[in-house]
Amino acid sequence: MNHEILTNEIDDTTKALIEKMEEEINAKSKELSQKDEEIKNLKNEIEFLKSIISNKNKKIFGTSSEQVDANQLSLFNEAEKHSDSKAEEPTLEEITYRRAKRNNSTGKKIILQI
Repeated sequence: MNHEILTNEIDDTTKALIEKMEEEINAKSKELSQKDEEIKNLKNEIEFLKSIISNKNKKIFGTSSEQVDANQLSLFNEAEKHSDSKAEEPTLEEITYRRAKRNNSTGKKIILQI
């Protein structure tokens, strides 16, 4: 009731100013809520893009999804499976040879006589 008495005593220009201020406050409030919504959307987009980058990095740099089959590894052990472990090791022969040195001089040889 006290508020009604004050508004009745205020002149028309003050009432217009108050209404204008209330409109500006409402407009700023709407603008602020729109900006909050835009910030929220941008944060969601950033998180989405970060997850995409993380997935790509895991795909490129992460552990491989290829699994080694036990049958594949046994291919390399085939010689050991079929060999006789009691057989003697062959003796190694050492082969040596001498290589003749090549003469590096080309052309005529000058014989000096004293």
